[in-house]
Amino acid sequence: MPTAMGSDESAGAIVVRWSDASGGGAAIFREEFFIGRGAECRVRFYDPLVSRKHARVYPDDGIWMIEDLGSRNGTQLDAHRIEKPMALAEAAMLRINEAGPTLRLEQVAAGPAYRAALIQIGDGSAVAHVRGPALAPERPRGVGPGRS
Repeated sequence: MPTAMGSDESAGAIVVRWSDASGGGAAIFREEFFIGRGAECRVRFYDPLVSRKHARVYPDDGIWMIEDLGSRNGTQLDAHRIEKPMALAEAAMLRINEAGPTLRLEQVAAGPAYRAALIQIGDGSAVAHVRGPALAPERPRGVGPGRS
């Protein structure tokens, strides 16, 4: 049931986790939020293949939903392209375009689980800035099992 602020408290919250070139992080949201490059997006990417308003995550009658907002390069939820609004699983992997940034979305129930997530992550008012793909450390050539 929506509150005066427009959130659906029965839906709990969504924790968004990411790994990027600067290490990564997490943010928590109880209300609708947008993912994209635009200033109005609460999860903001610095990637030209991400649309200004790429996707929307929102609670609907106690269920968290996601929809692609007509982005040119698409959005995938657990390796399935989003063609229409979809319900989020308890934990899901979200990929922005076919080879782009990946987010982990985790549902958190209202009550004690939400309060614990707030203590761990913070108040949920910040914008999540995702600065590019995670960089895997290179393994030096000639180093590895059986090599000297």
